[in-house]
Amino acid sequence: MDKNGVCIQMCPKEEVAFRTKEKLVHSLEKTSSGEPGVLVKEYRRSAAGRERSDVKQLRTKKALIKTVNYLIDEICNREDVDWPIIYEFVFDRLRAVRQDLTIQSINDDTTVYVLEKCVRFYLISISKLNRHPLNIFDPKINNKHLQETLQQLLVLYNSLDKGANHQSSMVEVCGDNSSRSPVNENDHTFKHRDEFESLYLLFNLGHTESLLHFISLPTHVRSGRWCTKAWKYSLAVLEHNYVRAFRLLHSLEDLQLYSIHYHLPKMQQNLLQRMNVAYSSKACKFPLATLCNLIGGKSIQEMKSLLTSYGLVITEDFVCFNKSTFKI
Repeated sequence: MDKNGVCIQMCPKEEVAFRTKEKLVHSLEKTSSGEPGVLVKEYRRSAAGRERSDVKQLRTKKALIKTVNYLIDEICNREDVDWPIIYEFVFDRLRAVRQDLTIQSINDDTTVYVLEKCVRFYLISISKLNRHPLNIFDPKINNKHLQETLQQLLVLYNSLDKGANHQSSMVEVCGDNSSRSPVNENDHTFKHRDEFESLYLLFNLGHTESLLHFISLPTHVRSGRWCTKAWKYSLAVLEHNYVRAFRLLHSLEDLQLYSIHYHLPKMQQNLLQRMNVAYSSKACKFPLATLCNLIGGKSIQEMKSLLTSYGLVITEDFVCFNKSTFKI
């Protein structure tokens, strides 16, 4: 059965009519006067069956790219709406875009483009919403979609790269080398691979699977700017050199910092445990200011709160490490 979408709008006409009639239009889809404005196809579970496979309900590749650009470039940049509302809306609509791609089995540069936008959105959301309560932002759900999207993207990079190399080999066998250039040169499909391979490595910091995947990458990808930074950081963590790891934070790109956000508390704990063993003495006092610089530039007040939570005693501007009082 042909499942190539024919809908050229961001939302199928039937859905627009239904949601308008039933007053199911999201606030971000309304005009300033409260009337229905630009509607974007919402996500529905695949259990909906035939309706989801109806080509009239499936958007074309061009429509999907238009939808993603609208969500990321216009909705996410709105300053008159709180980010939690933007997140809830964009998260759902991006999920619907990914669903349309899956149903149509689209695995080309369009999918790469969409998935890259999704990954950036999930990471930026960590930065903006990590301090919000679970009813507003659930990090487990966000991380689940981030991991799935990253994995899908990396698999796609690999399969498309193999296809490109195969084509290149066929040209060489046929003897037509007149216009041959290095595979993937200036190809938008792989333009940001360096960035997203690095994000996967850092998001899965210390995991054997992600390390093996990184090592298996082509040399030209591993030696890229983003991957070089990520690899240096991963090595510092693997070697348990947490002081170096925290110092390297300043060299990472913003998205890379968001990728390791949930790893930082464990790294702080590991560093403090080691320092507590090394400096555990009644006669030894370690300067709080120095410790702040070692652990990612935390403020004195933040550091005091962190140290107190581990049972350490603070005297004026110094911390007294003690093996007997340290608790996890």
